[in-house]
Amino acid sequence: MPYVKHRGFRLHYETAGEGPPLVLQHGFGGSGRRWRKLGYDAALAGRYRLVMPDALGHGASDGPRESAAYSETQRCGDLLAVLDHAGIERAHLFGYSLGGRLVLRTAILHPERVGALVVGGIHPFLPPAGRGPLDRRALRALDDGAGGGRGPIRRRMIDRAMGEALRWAWRLRGRNPHALAALVRYSQEHASSLEEHLGGVDRPCLIFGGDADPIAPAELLARFAAGVPGAELFLVPGAGHEALERRDEVLAHVEPFLARAVEAEGAEGQAAGAGPGA
Repeated sequence: MPYVKHRGFRLHYETAGEGPPLVLQHGFGGSGRRWRKLGYDAALAGRYRLVMPDALGHGASDGPRESAAYSETQRCGDLLAVLDHAGIERAHLFGYSLGGRLVLRTAILHPERVGALVVGGIHPFLPPAGRGPLDRRALRALDDGAGGGRGPIRRRMIDRAMGEALRWAWRLRGRNPHALAALVRYSQEHASSLEEHLGGVDRPCLIFGGDADPIAPAELLARFAAGVPGAELFLVPGAGHEALERRDEVLAHVEPFLARAVEAEGAEGQAAGAGPGA
């Protein structure tokens, strides 16, 4: 099981397949194993070298309780540390939900490390006032260690505390509720919009989500796509925030998009190699 130590924390990741590197970055409460559970690794490993990290606070990675450990900039650095440890200079990035926000921020901060970009189930704008990803009751329940109690009464309490939009997060919770609470607390206290940076994203970009997703509504995904030069957008009909589970429908768009990006990179490399005198 590969681990890399970065800024004092152990970060776990798994790899599979051969070909152009492709990072699969999970969302809140998940882990790299989610991609295996949903069959994305089996579908993609024949054409790509997959890298599936466990983000800080998730899966087999360390889970500090200090909220300052979860700044977005530092978590982008975690992702690059994984790539460095795997010997990868540049990779295509595919992230969903919180993972989508992370890969988008990485493309903004470190464009030289990013090929194509697939962002699902998230938008880059500030949420409406008072509507963070978890309300105070849910955050307190996580922070109190409710994830360690699996009885039906505890589950019902969490389910009531989190609104309809985030019940999926409890179902996909990690094993460290304190770490998840620290991550959410930092995200809420330092909420920021990436809108002003969208025009500078010069990588091929595919944006998607469920057309009934309350976390990333279709109108905000359309606004997101309009802000990124040349971005493509598709919606999974009838899907909420679980759109990623509709693997075949998602890959019907993602695979040809990535194939075009790989082909374009190859053509650019050949042109650069030919030199001005060719």
